[in-house]
Order: sequence, then structure tokens, then C-alpha cells
Amino acid sequence: MPRVTQETQAQTREKLLYAAADEFAQHGLIGANINRISLGAGLAKGTVYNYFDSKEELFYAVVEEACRLAVSEAKEDPQGSTRERLLALIASDIAWFERHPAFARVFLRESLDPDPEAHARVMAAASPFVMRVVQVLEEGVARGEIISTRPAPVLAMTLVGLDTLALFQHVASNGAWPTLEEIPEFVVGQFLDGAAVR
Repeated sequence: MPRVTQETQAQTREKLLYAAADEFAQHGLIGANINRISLGAGLAKGTVYNYFDSKEELFYAVVEEACRLAVSEAKEDPQGSTRERLLALIASDIAWFERHPAFARVFLRESLDPDPEAHARVMAAASPFVMRVVQVLEEGVARGEIISTRPAPVLAMTLVGLDTLALFQHVASNGAWPTLEEIPEFVVGQFLDGAAVR
């Protein structure tokens, strides 16, 4: 039997993540079907279990990939102001959701779940994005652009929370307000009203 290369494994995993995003978007976390995900990725039934232990683990892996892509695709200038860098991160996050609007709805529903275990898993999956925001804020504190009376992780959670609520409002209003284009400026503006050094 030929050996599967790491590159092939990575490609298969990526196919599963995108097929899973579509499946979760159509059927939600509870209604999603593992076999449909495998088949949707062009793979044999049950292939998901070669890469993920459960449907829930796959869901959180999709969230983690979305957050990783939002960070890696952000057009962020490390020399830019804290405001410019935060705008780039939020805009990149919104761009991913714009490309996957149905999955965004599922993510929003799951991220607002009051169950502590579900919330902890969403936050763990979102950590690539949150930690990048923390880094930008810490650098902003060092440059004298962000107040230092609250820890950067607390400030980052505030910013990410505003981003999530703005997306939720966008979906709930059927796109009336705020539009996806308005969200970065709205979120960063509201955040900096309370966190910027005056």
C-alpha cells in the first residue's frame, strides 16, 4: 500500500474543513452528518475520522482555520498605527465570513452559546486571532497608543466581542446595519473610544 505523504494529508484535511464548513452551514452543528462531509470533500465515507475524533472537534477545527486565515491574510503593516493594524485584522476576519456567510451564521450561534464548555472550545479555536490582537495591543501599549490599566488579553476579548456582536447584528438585521464594510471601522472606533490614550 502506498504511503500517504504529509502534503496529501494536509490537502485532505483542508478539503474536509471546507466540506465541513458547507455542511455545518446547511445543517448546523447538531444536524451535520459526518458521511456527507466526507463525500462532500470527494472522499470515502468515514474519512473524517482519520483526521478528527468527532463532529464537534471538526467544527472547532473549522473555526480555528477561519481564525488562522483571518490572521495570515490580514493586510497588516507592522509599522502602522495600532488603529490601522486592528482595522486590518477585523477587515480580514470579516472577509473570511463574507466568503462563507452560511457558516458565519452557524459560528455566531455557537459562539453565543451560554454553555461554559462550548464557549471555552470556541475561544480555544479562536485563539490564533485573539492572540494576534493581544500582540497588536501589547505593542500599542509599548508605543503609548493604548492604555495600560487593563491587561491586553482583556482588551482583546473586548474587541473580539464587539466584532462578534457587530456580525450578529449584521445577520439579525439582514445586512441592513451594520454592513460588512462598516464593521471594521465601527468595531475599532467603538473600542478605541474606550482604550486609546488621550
